[in-house]
Amino acid sequence: MRMSDAARKQITEPSEGCRLRAYRDCVGQLTIFFGHTSMAGLPHVTEGMVGTKAQADMVLADDLAVFEKGVEAELKNIARVEQREFDAFVDLAFNIGLGAFKSSSLLRHYRAGDKATTARDFLAWNKAGGKVMPGLVKRREAERNWFLYG
Repeated sequence: MRMSDAARKQITEPSEGCRLRAYRDCVGQLTIFFGHTSMAGLPHVTEGMVGTKAQADMVLADDLAVFEKGVEAELKNIARVEQREFDAFVDLAFNIGLGAFKSSSLLRHYRAGDKATTARDFLAWNKAGGKVMPGLVKRREAERNWFLYG
């Protein structure tokens, strides 16, 4: 599966914002474009790095592909996964990391068929550096709503 273009445009891109010059995110990680860090792969982010919007779009597509595959692997034994659910999971995993997604109670609840609790679980992922971040609160609400309604 792939994340829908609509979810990318309505959740991921606005939540991440596009910055064409490298910067330090709220936890000090060197970042560029739509939340790309060196941990995600190439390009390696360096101080003073500058890119174009076209590069940002390409890097985001490449980064999301990794998370699409990772999320898909975690959902492989589930009979039916709605596109809207997959989209919300990919955005969450992209933001918190595949390791955190794989070990989350959110995923356990979804695998157990408890979609109501799964939807509520999105809202718990609202901290960075141990602090509740307004941007993450907003993003988790958007993911939850997308998960439920598309």
